[in-house]
Amino acid sequence: MKLLLIADDYWHSSEILLHGMEFLLDLGYEIDLVSDAKDFVTYDLIKKYDEIIIAKGNSLTAGNQHPWFEDGVTLLSPEGYWKYVREGGSLFVLHAGASFRKEDCKEMTDLFGVSFIEHPKQCPVEVKITLPDHPIAKGLEDFTLQQDEHYFIERTETEGDVVLTGTSHAGSQPACIAREVGDGRVCVLTPGHNILVFENEGFKKALVSCIEWTGFRR
Repeated sequence: MKLLLIADDYWHSSEILLHGMEFLLDLGYEIDLVSDAKDFVTYDLIKKYDEIIIAKGNSLTAGNQHPWFEDGVTLLSPEGYWKYVREGGSLFVLHAGASFRKEDCKEMTDLFGVSFIEHPKQCPVEVKITLPDHPIAKGLEDFTLQQDEHYFIERTETEGDVVLTGTSHAGSQPACIAREVGDGRVCVLTPGHNILVFENEGFKKALVSCIEWTGFRR
């Protein structure tokens, strides 16, 4: 499966993602990274991939806090991502991708189905299976992350399935939401801030399962 990883923002380095996702290469996945999505990503580009992974918030790069999306400037607008999914595309939103706020980019939070609120300081997070009959949950077990940013989100949709739930000292929140949009699929997995998360075997299995489901392999 060919994956386009759109990553790297002011608070989230693509270096962690690339290192943490190396195990996917051994499983036969191909990963291409794009950091400057504003001037590089086009509709024709994303159609070449089996799945798009957005692990990037609404800032240009790790060294530039200017917004990713600007009318008349960014090559592929939020409407283009909507079109991609509705026509059968696979969109996986990983951690930083879920940090968009509806006040800043409502089109993307509506597509993702989540709007970021806040997170406590990095802390242990228990991740539990909420919907065991969902294909994403197949073969998964509950797991605990030693340290992560526990995202608190507002859902901007109501039809998605909450497959996993994360609980920390701050409370409980959806950790994985999966839904169909038109002929395509959107999946959100909120854990994933540091390398410890990507070294966690439970998380690695959940990551693969989300990728497989979103890409119509489950």
